[in-house]
Amino acid sequence: MFDGNISDFVQQETFILSGISTLLKQQIERLSLSCKTIIYWLAILVNPASLEDLKYHCYPKISNHDLIETLETIV
Repeated sequence: MFDGNISDFVQQETFILSGISTLLKQQIERLSLSCKTIIYWLAILVNPASLEDLKYHCYPKISNHDLIETLETIV
């Protein structure tokens, strides 16, 4: 594809990563506040998080029903 030219590959990789970054930003902008909050805490928490862990960290507070519904939306 790049005829063994590493320089061309590296330049293309930067472009590809930039494109992915733009796509991710667009997708995240479409999410609800509760989805963004849960994704944020899932990324921040080092260990696997229980429903109670997520519920504790979410602000504004979220009900069990809304938490599960939001997780289903994300998945």
